[in-house]
Amino acid sequence: MLFQNREKEYQETMGQIEYELATAKSDMNRHLKEYMEMCSMKRGLDVQMETCRRLIKGSGGTGRNSPSFSSVASSDSGNSDEIQEELEKDGEAVGGVS
Repeated sequence: MLFQNREKEYQETMGQIEYELATAKSDMNRHLKEYMEMCSMKRGLDVQMETCRRLIKGSGGTGRNSPSFSSVASSDSGNSDEIQEELEKDGEAVGGVS
């Protein structure tokens, strides 16, 4: 009888621990997904900030022959490929007109 009671207690404890482990794994996966989304947004924002810096630095106050700010401002921060292409185009425009 004592052996059966202990076995039952151990099984209940194991079940509880397995449940807590599954919950912890689920929480960890959710946090990882949120972290990856934030990293992606940060990369997009970093590219946009660098583009703005280059636009400000490249305009030299004249506004002439400087890349269009509206094309950069309308870019989607989540799409870093498009933003990178804008950066490259802007870099060519600023570097090509001296």
